[in-house]
Parts: sequence; C-alpha cells; structure tokens
Amino acid sequence: MNPIPLVRAGHLIPFAEFLHQAGSPVERLLGEVRLPTAALDEPDTYIPTSRVWQFVARAAHREGLDDLALHVGRQTQAGGLGRLGTLLESSPTLLHALETFCRQCNHESSHVSFSLAQDRGALWFCHRGSFDDRVEGFDQVHLYVLTLMTAVVRWFTGSGWQPHTARLAANGLPMHKVRSFLPDSQWQTAGEITAIRIEPSELGLAPQTRRTACATANDGSELVDLPQPPDDFVGSLRQSLAPYLRDGALDIALAADVIGISVRTLQRRLAELDISYKNVLDQARFEAALPLLGDPGVRLTDIAFDLGYSDPAHFTRAFRRMAGVSPWEYRRQQVSG
Repeated sequence: MNPIPLVRAGHLIPFAEFLHQAGSPVERLLGEVRLPTAALDEPDTYIPTSRVWQFVARAAHREGLDDLALHVGRQTQAGGLGRLGTLLESSPTLLHALETFCRQCNHESSHVSFSLAQDRGALWFCHRGSFDDRVEGFDQVHLYVLTLMTAVVRWFTGSGWQPHTARLAANGLPMHKVRSFLPDSQWQTAGEITAIRIEPSELGLAPQTRRTACATANDGSELVDLPQPPDDFVGSLRQSLAPYLRDGALDIALAADVIGISVRTLQRRLAELDISYKNVLDQARFEAALPLLGDPGVRLTDIAFDLGYSDPAHFTRAFRRMAGVSPWEYRRQQVSG
C-alpha cells in the first residue's frame, strides 16, 4: 500500500509570505484546501503534497499570476531547503552538491525523483515528478522546481548563471514568462522531465560563499538526522494528521478529506492493515507530545489542548495507555535522566 505523498512545509511558507505581501487572504486560501495555518510555523513538518499545490494553483488563479511559482522561486536560494540546503551549501564542489541533492531530495518531498544524466559531454540535472498534468498545480510544481534547481547551481556559479539549454515539463504556461527567468537559455520540448544542462567546466566549481561544513560528518558523508517522510501508509497518515492536531476534533471524515480519498476508502485501507483510525490518531498525538514534554517550560494543560484534547484528563489517560506512565511521570524521568 503506497504512502501518502508528503512535502516539507517549508516549501509552503515562501508562497504564503509572498501572497501575504500581495494582500491575499492567505488564511482563507489555506482553509479552502484544508491546510492548517500551524504548518506555517513548523517548516520541518510534512504535509500532503497535493494540498500544497492546490493552494498554489488556486492562489495563482485568484491573483492572475499563472507564473506565481516563478515569482516565489526566484526569491528562494539553496539555503531555503532547510537542513538539506545547509548540506548543499557546504559541499566542496557543484558536482558534489548535485549528487547530494539527488540522494537526499526525498527529505524535501517523498514522491520526487532527481537524477544526473550525461549527454554529449554535458551533464543534465533532471527532475521527474510523481504527478501527471491533470493534477491541480502541475505547472506550478515544475516552475518552482526549475527555480530551485537553478538556485543550487548558482550557489557555485554565481547569481547570473544560465544553462545553455533547459527543459520544462509544464506545458500550460506562456513561455515568454519562463524565458524571462532564463532569457539566454535555449528551450527544448521536455515531455515529463524538467532539466537544466551543466557544462563539464562548471562541475568542479567551489561555492561562491564558503559555509562551515556543519551538516556533514567527519568523513564527509551526510548526517543521517535529516527529517524524512515515512515510507508506509500508516506512518504517512500519522504525519499528515500532525499539523491538524491543535485544531481540535480530527474525525475520520476530515482525515480522509485532508489526504484526498473517501472515508470508505480510508476505512478499508486501515482495515487491511488491521489498525483503527483511533489508534492512528492516538499515535500521532503521542509522537507530537514527546518533544513538548521534553520542555519543562510548557504546561501539561497547554500540551493537552495543543494536541486537540478537550480535557487534560483525556490526554493523561491516552498517554498512559501508550507509554505506561503519565505525562508528568514521563517528564520527570526525562529531566532526571
């Protein structure tokens, strides 16, 4: 059973900020596509990918900006990719950064694929998404990805760099707007792949600005503590629910709506895995409670309400069922241990 496609909420935030500055009703737009405002405060949490691009597509339509993702992406640098961005910016060469990006891209989004392909002596930096062109926001996805790929290369080549040749999978956009981003590049019909060409002489370039390699281990390999979306259905469902917990009653109808399937389909999938929706929700709340309990400055009552419990006593009972101890006892053990 395939997991739910998830993306790091950090990719939603620059769109929300851009739209807020433009005077758009961001909170209302988020509500229309069932995205929680809490996601704007938690860039490293994961949220359903389809909802993010629905939000972008509808905001683009409302604002009359069919190249909204291009406007937002142009303001984004490699460092905007969270800890992965730090990892890329501390790479010794462009080639190393590209290889790292292709290996680690699923920390940003669970259902994307980036690769490097040799062709006639040049290297193509390629993206293939998991959505077809019938999905709402398809064109915006590829525009945004194009800007991010370019930002990674420009960290090493300089802000004025443009590829000799580029390909864009999005077909419903006016190309004069796309060409305004890379006016000196030659454009090719792309099919399903967005890609930019990089010359061999550019692959050995060092970063334009040096960063301390704090995101790498002593042997130069990547640290393994980068966040990563779950690779199973139940785990991805729990992760999908986490940003919605503070909104209160999170019944199965809302959960099904959030991930874009019917209630009956969700019930059937959970039954096939021999788990109830209540158990999934309890586990999501339990996982969200642990880091909060590690902070002595956060009151237990506030934690209970943040997790969507109407009564702190319900939180205590649910936590004890999961952990074998009360929230207070767990906190005391963490502090003393």
